[in-house]
Amino acid sequence: GMSAQEYLLDLLGDEGPHDDENCFPYIDIHLYFVFFEVLKNALMTSIRKAGPDGVLEPVHASLISGTSLCSQNERTVKITDSGEGIHREDVRKVFSYFYPHASQLHGGPVAPAAAGPSSRPISPSSLGLAVSRVLVRYFGGEIDLH
Repeated sequence: GMSAQEYLLDLLGDEGPHDDENCFPYIDIHLYFVFFEVLKNALMTSIRKAGPDGVLEPVHASLISGTSLCSQNERTVKITDSGEGIHREDVRKVFSYFYPHASQLHGGPVAPAAAGPSSRPISPSSLGLAVSRVLVRYFGGEIDLH
């Protein structure tokens, strides 16, 4: 298998980190989990928008370098999809452990695959972004939707 750094380089292509200046603390499995969850959500929204007969638009990943008051070298990984987006009032809810997964709320071609026992207060498919936020914040980062 690939290390998390190799996975990130593969995901970002030539824009990935190439020197010590681009290092950040991580644990491989945590990084895999976060990227998997974010990419899974991006792909599911693109699939939902395309519909059963539509053409899938690509999901893009890019690494953005910058600075902030807290860090001299801030790195942002930006994942962009062509889905329909999410209402502003629902953005905070997406990171809740009790928020149903988007495919369960809106139906669509991925709903049967994501549907599980909905009588449980915490569905396994609703935990991904909530746990991802905990992992990212533990290492001093942030995860957000726009």
